[in-house]
Amino acid sequence: MKRHRRQTSSNGTWKFKTDPDAMGDVSPDVVRNTIGATQQECKFFDPEFDDRHWGEITVPACWQAQGHHYNGVAWYRTRFEYRPGDPAAVVRLSFQGVDYFADAWINGYYLGAHEGFFNEFGFDASRWLRAGDNLLVVRVESPKDANVKVGPVEKNVVKGALQDWDCNNPEVNPGGIFAGVLLIESREIAIDRVKATPYVDAEGTAARVHCRVTLVNPEREVKQVALRARVAPANFTGAGSEAAAEVRLVPGASEHELWVEVAEPRLWWPWDLGAQHLYEIRVTAGAAGAGGSTLDAVSDRIGLRHLRRVAGTWECYLNGKRLFCRGPNYLSEQLQSNVTRAGYEADVRLMREANMKMVRVYCVVEKEEFYDVCDELGMLVMQDFPAQGPLSNSSDMVRRALPQARDRPLRLPASKQALVPPDGGFQPDGQAGEIRVQRVDDDVALHTGDYRRDDQDCATIFRVPRVAKTTGGMPVRLLPSRNSIGGCHLVAGAPR
Repeated sequence: MKRHRRQTSSNGTWKFKTDPDAMGDVSPDVVRNTIGATQQECKFFDPEFDDRHWGEITVPACWQAQGHHYNGVAWYRTRFEYRPGDPAAVVRLSFQGVDYFADAWINGYYLGAHEGFFNEFGFDASRWLRAGDNLLVVRVESPKDANVKVGPVEKNVVKGALQDWDCNNPEVNPGGIFAGVLLIESREIAIDRVKATPYVDAEGTAARVHCRVTLVNPEREVKQVALRARVAPANFTGAGSEAAAEVRLVPGASEHELWVEVAEPRLWWPWDLGAQHLYEIRVTAGAAGAGGSTLDAVSDRIGLRHLRRVAGTWECYLNGKRLFCRGPNYLSEQLQSNVTRAGYEADVRLMREANMKMVRVYCVVEKEEFYDVCDELGMLVMQDFPAQGPLSNSSDMVRRALPQARDRPLRLPASKQALVPPDGGFQPDGQAGEIRVQRVDDDVALHTGDYRRDDQDCATIFRVPRVAKTTGGMPVRLLPSRNSIGGCHLVAGAPR
């Protein structure tokens, strides 16, 4: 899981109010003073608004998990103390997961908006923070998107199997701030994203890690920064490797890259083939010149492995060994905030005890703890894009879904082996079903087809013998197991 040099949790007890009439961000000037609509029922983001009579809610949590069986708009308010550590501080608010639409204000100033439950997002709050007491307000909307009692259902949000899926409660559509909220502080500049991609030769004797780093310069002047990446063993003893370069930061966001040559690489394996060697990668940005102070730093974990797929088949090799990918479809719980790391560990251990080695995360994105557990316990991951069921065919739906799909590969921890856009079997018909995501990394095996449309059978696709024999000698035809490989869209590599 990604960690920043200086981060403070804003989790805890917040003020909470549902807003079924969506009055909270309406100007008092346009409110009619009639029964049920007064000027006191608007501008919930205003620091002067009196929220003493609001209820309370725990963050992080889906609001249904807190007893609010509701869909629509709801408001969160929390006050916190901020003590500036540096006059040149860059302070960002980071949301690890909000379901589904979100708008945020700090001390009455609007920060921005976001759509989608599965992508981390954040805002630069430096200009609006003040020493001492501060107010953070978040408007969340999780609409009742589909009336499951009336057909045909047409979904207009990218929620995957979290809503209107036959293994979940069709009356529930989760909502709320279900993952953590962080206050992240750096100096002068900020590291916004790090994508680390391992490249390993077929023999496993040489490895490089490609670090793609997005840096943000909030000032109007160009800066010179010393960028450094270090890769070192995280769960075993060995030498570390690093690379460094001076980079030029224009105002705003810019992307830079470093290549780290890993000495004597130790590979990551699925649990039944070898050890789960993991490396810590730490990226720092410092003041240019010898002995420059650290401005920001981010660390995470990666695994080194080599993945090869035989063209035109699903015959795959990991670190030179043939893979047979066996495992379940998986969705932990409809209210994801209820799931703990211990719960994820129990589930993955059950998969191992059942002799499974790959799990398909079915039409949902789990919390980061799940992928950390898969790294540690040697479980391969096949990651769906969370689009399931009859999505709307409108151009508006495509316009809103594409940014979520495009953003996800950049943020994928490498334990999420790949990204699967909507397939033509479970997923939508028509225009929205034609969403395609550009392949962005060599470690992402991307499949966009419908596994059911192919007239090839399992034996052909996976290059296994076409006929097997039972103990009685009667030949049986090998067919794809929907439960064991879940219509396996892709097979991919190793941990994050």
